[in-house]
Amino acid sequence: MDIKVYWSFLAVADILVFCFLGARVSTVVAGNETDEVALLEFKSMIIDDPLGVLASWNGSIHYCKWHGITCAARHQRVTVLDLQSLQLGGSISPRIGNLSFLQKLHLQNNKIVGNIPTEMGKFVNLQWLELWNNQLSGAIPSAIGDLQNLKILNLHRNKFSANIPISIGNLKMLIQLDLSGNFLHGTIPSSFGQCENLVAVDLSNNNLSGTLSPQLIGLSSLSLLNVSGNLLSGGISNNLGSCTGLEQLDMHGNLFEGPISSSLSSLRGLRVLDLSQNNLSGDVPEFLAGFELLQNLNLSYNNFEGMLPTKGIFKNTSATLVLGNNKLCGGIPEFQLPTCAPKKTKRKRSTLYSKLVIAIDIGLLLLSLILHSLLYCLVWKNKRENPTRRGNSIPRENPNSTNFLKLTYQEIYKATNGFSSTNLIAAGNFSSVYIGILIDGTTTAVKVFNLAYSGGSESFVAECEIMRKIRHRNIVKVVTAFSGADYQGKDFNALVYEFIPNGSLEEWLHPINGEDERHKAPRNLNSLKRLNIAIDIASALNYLHNDCIPSIAHCDLKPSNVLLDDEMTAHLGDFGIARFLPVETSFIDVMGTIGYVAPEYGMGSEVSSYGDVYSFGILLLEMFTGLRPNNGMFKDDLNLRNFVKSALAARAEQLLDVAFFQEIEEEETLYKKASSTCTQSSIILECLISICRIGVACSAELPDERMDINDVESSLRSIKMKLLKTPVYEEKRTINNLSFKDLYDATNGFSSANLIGAGNFGSVYNGTLFDGTTIAVKVFNLIHPGGARSFKSECKAAINIRHRNIVRVFTAVSGVDYQGARFKAVVYKFMPNGSLEEWLHGKDDTNWRLLNFDFLIKKKLDIAIDVARALKYLHCDCQPRIAHCNLKPSNVLLDDEMIGHVGDFSMARFLPDTDEQCRFIDYDMGFEDSTYGDVYMGFEDSTYGDVYSFGILLLEMFTGIRPTDAMEVERS
Repeated sequence: MDIKVYWSFLAVADILVFCFLGARVSTVVAGNETDEVALLEFKSMIIDDPLGVLASWNGSIHYCKWHGITCAARHQRVTVLDLQSLQLGGSISPRIGNLSFLQKLHLQNNKIVGNIPTEMGKFVNLQWLELWNNQLSGAIPSAIGDLQNLKILNLHRNKFSANIPISIGNLKMLIQLDLSGNFLHGTIPSSFGQCENLVAVDLSNNNLSGTLSPQLIGLSSLSLLNVSGNLLSGGISNNLGSCTGLEQLDMHGNLFEGPISSSLSSLRGLRVLDLSQNNLSGDVPEFLAGFELLQNLNLSYNNFEGMLPTKGIFKNTSATLVLGNNKLCGGIPEFQLPTCAPKKTKRKRSTLYSKLVIAIDIGLLLLSLILHSLLYCLVWKNKRENPTRRGNSIPRENPNSTNFLKLTYQEIYKATNGFSSTNLIAAGNFSSVYIGILIDGTTTAVKVFNLAYSGGSESFVAECEIMRKIRHRNIVKVVTAFSGADYQGKDFNALVYEFIPNGSLEEWLHPINGEDERHKAPRNLNSLKRLNIAIDIASALNYLHNDCIPSIAHCDLKPSNVLLDDEMTAHLGDFGIARFLPVETSFIDVMGTIGYVAPEYGMGSEVSSYGDVYSFGILLLEMFTGLRPNNGMFKDDLNLRNFVKSALAARAEQLLDVAFFQEIEEEETLYKKASSTCTQSSIILECLISICRIGVACSAELPDERMDINDVESSLRSIKMKLLKTPVYEEKRTINNLSFKDLYDATNGFSSANLIGAGNFGSVYNGTLFDGTTIAVKVFNLIHPGGARSFKSECKAAINIRHRNIVRVFTAVSGVDYQGARFKAVVYKFMPNGSLEEWLHGKDDTNWRLLNFDFLIKKKLDIAIDVARALKYLHCDCQPRIAHCNLKPSNVLLDDEMIGHVGDFSMARFLPDTDEQCRFIDYDMGFEDSTYGDVYMGFEDSTYGDVYSFGILLLEMFTGIRPTDAMEVERS
C-alpha cells in the first residue's frame, strides 16, 4: 500500500474514532443533564418534606449520590428512585417521564396527591412501580399499558376512580397487580386474561360491578385472587376450576349468588377461602372437607342450607366460620347448629312453627295498637289542658328514637360531600372518619366502618353496644348511629359523633409541622394543660371502670384516641375494641396498640381494667417526656417505662420534655418572680417528676402492682393544686379582664331585649363579644347589701372549679360604668337551652309533657345525674371543698345538648370554715335545709345542705310540683 494512502487511512480512522467518542461522551453528558433536570423538576413539585430528605438534591454533589437515587455504574443514568415512607407531600412532575433508564420507582406510603402523569408511560425499562398508600386520584392513565417490562404494579389505597384501563392487558410480564382500596368502578377488563404471568391480583374494596372476568379466572398462573368488597354479581364461574395454582381466594362482601360450583373441587391447593357476605345458597359441598391444605374457611352470612360437613377443616371451629346461615344444621357440636330434622317431620314442624309465628305477630300488633292509642290519648289530653305552653326544642335528638337523631344514608352522604377526600380526617383498618355538616348546621364526625375488612362489622356492633351505655363529659358523645345500605345496595354502618375541633392529643404532642393549620398558631401544650388532659382521661377511665354497670375496659388507650375540644378538654374516643367486664372468655384476638397495650395481653391473659391503667401510665409518660413508646431508642429490654424509672433514680429533671423548662423560664420572666425563682422552679419540677412517678406506677409489669385509677385521679388532682399555688400559675389563674365598654357593646347597652334573668343580687344579660362569642353577663346589684359579697364569692369559687357540669366563667369585670358608679359583673359561657326551671314550669307551647314518656324520664334522669356529679365534684374533689348553698331549678342551666350545668355561686361557701360557725343564708323558700330553717338555728355550712336541696329538686323534677306549691296547699 502506498505510504500516503496508509497515512490517509489512519487519519480518517482517527477522525472517525474521535467523532464516535465525542458523540458518545456528548450522549452521556446530555443524558446526565436530562436525568438531573428531571429530578430537580420532581423535587420542585414536592411541597412538604418534613424529614428534609430532599435537602441533598442540589448541585453540590452528583445526583447519583442524592438520597433515594441509584445509578447504573456504566452510564451513570438513574435506574432506581426510592423515596418510600418519608412523609413527602406534593404531586408527581410530568418531567419524571424523562428518566428513561428507570427500572424501579418506589414512592409508596407518602402524602402525594394529584394524577399519575401520562408521561410515565415512557418508562420503557420500568419493572417495579409502587405508589400505594398515597392520595393520588383521577383515572389510572391508559399509558400505563406501555410499560412493557413492568412486573410489579401496586396502586393500593389511593383515591383512583373511573374504570380500570384495558391497556393493563398489554403488560405481558406483569406478576403482581394491586389496585385495592380505591374508588374504581365498571367491570373487570377481559384483557387481564392476556397477562399470562400474573401470580397475584388484588382488586378488593372498590366499586367494581358485573361478573368475574372469565379470562382472568382462567389464568392457571394465579396464586392469589382477592375481589372482596365490591359489587360483583352472578354465580361462581366454572372457569375458577382452571386456576389450579390458587392458594388464596377471597370473594367476600359482594353480590354473588347460587351454589358453590363443583369446579372448585380442583382447587386442592387452597389455603384461604372466603366467600362470606354474599347471597350464595345450596348445600356446603363435601369436597371442601378434603382440602388438606385449607387453613381458613369463611362461609358466613350467606343462605347455605342443609347439613354441615364434619370432616377436614370443618372439625376446626377456629378455622371455619359459618355464622349467619340460618338454614344450616348438623356439624360438630361446637358450631351450636340445630340438629338436622328428619325429612318426614319437616313439613309438620314448619307448619306448627309458622302458625306460632303468625299468632305471636298478631298479638304484638294488637298490643302495639293499644299502646299507641293510650299514648295518643295522653298527648291529646295534655294538648287540651296546656294549649299555650311551649318549651325549647331538644337539638339533634328525637324523642321517638331512643334519644338519637334519625338520619338517612342520603343525609349522611350529603353531610360529608359524598364522603369526599377533603372531608376525610382520619382512617384506620376498621373505619374512616369524615367531618360532616348536618342539615341543621351541626358539625359532626362521621365514622364509616369498613365492612369489607375482617372485624369491621364486629367493631361497629361493639362500639354501638358500648356507646349506648355511657355518658360522661370526657367521653366523645354519639349523636346517632346508622345501619343500612348505600346507593349500591351494599351494607353501610356508621356512627355520628359530636365534632371535636382541636383534633387528637397525638397531633398536639407530635405535630408534623409544629403549627395548627386552623389557627396558624404553634401547637404547644404547657404543663398545666397536659396535667388537665391527664386528669380528664383518668376521670373517663374511672367512670368506665367504677361507675358503669357493667364495667368497661377501653383496651386501646393512646394519644390518637384522645380528642381535644375548643376548651382543650379531653374526650376519650374509639371504643371499637372495648370490652364489658368481666369478659366471658379469656381469649383475646385484637387488643390495643403496640407500645401501649399491657404486656399480659400478649400472653393471653384476660381483659381487665388494669390493662387500661397500664396504657394510661405509658400515655402519661409520653405526655411529660415527649417520647413515644415506640421511639427508636427503645430496643431489647429498654422501653419507655424502664427508661423513665432509671432516670428518676439518677437524673430526674433530664427526662422531662424540654418544652417545660422553656415554659418555666418564659413565665418567670413574664411575671417578674425573680425573687422566688429557685423555690418556684423546684416546686414545678417536683410536680412534674411526681407525675412521671405515677406513670411508672401505673405501667408496672404485673397488673396487681399497678395503681387503681381512682387513686390515680386523686393523686393527679392533688399535684394540680400544688402546681396552682406557685406564683407563676397563681397569677395566671386570675380571671382575665374585659372592659365595661366591651360588655356594654356586647349586650346592646344592657338592653331589656337582652335580659334573660333577674334576682335580688343581680341581672343576667345575653351578649355577643366582638369575636362572635356568645356570653351570659351577670351584672351585680351593688345597692343590695349582699351584692358586692356575692360578686366576691362567685369570683373566688370560679377560680377554684373546673367541671363539665358547672357553668364555665370566662372572665370578671370590676370597675366603673359611664356614670362613674361602681360596676361588677361575671361573664359566663352562654347556655342556649335556658334553665331547668323553664323546662319544668315553662310558659311555651311545647312542654316536656308532650314528649315521649320514656324519653322524658331518661332526659330528667340524665340532668339529675349531671347535677349530682357537679355536687360530688364540689364536695369531694375541690380544694378547698365548696358548698353551693342555693341549688334550685333556675340555677341549673342546660346547654345545646341538654346537659345540666350548675350555676350561680354567689352564695357559695368554702368548707371547712372554722372562723364563722353560723351563717345567715338567704335561701330560696322551699329549698333550704331544715337544719338552716326559717329561724336559722345556727348550724355551720356543710355539704348536707346541698344534698337536702338536691333531694327537693329531684322530687320537683319527677312530680312536677314546686316545693312552694306544696307549702301553699298546707297553709290553705
